[in-house]
Amino acid sequence: MSIAEQLMQRGRQEGHQEGRQEGERAGVARGTMIGRIQAYQEMLGVSISSLEELGAKDTPGLDTLLREIQARVRLRGPGSPE
Repeated sequence: MSIAEQLMQRGRQEGHQEGRQEGERAGVARGTMIGRIQAYQEMLGVSISSLEELGAKDTPGLDTLLREIQARVRLRGPGSPE
């Protein structure tokens, strides 16, 4: 194998590894958002969205939902009746 081929192979391997790591970080972030949404839903006493329902949303959609439900929790305030 030539040096050029070795470098190309090394570059592909590094690219694959970086892609996997980036995918893992994105998955953890999405999972965290889903968990927070469900926890806030439980706090508010509303129907808890399923993992399937939330998992089908894109990341911006999850972010929007999370912000909306956080606002509802803040409006309720500490010590408010459910």
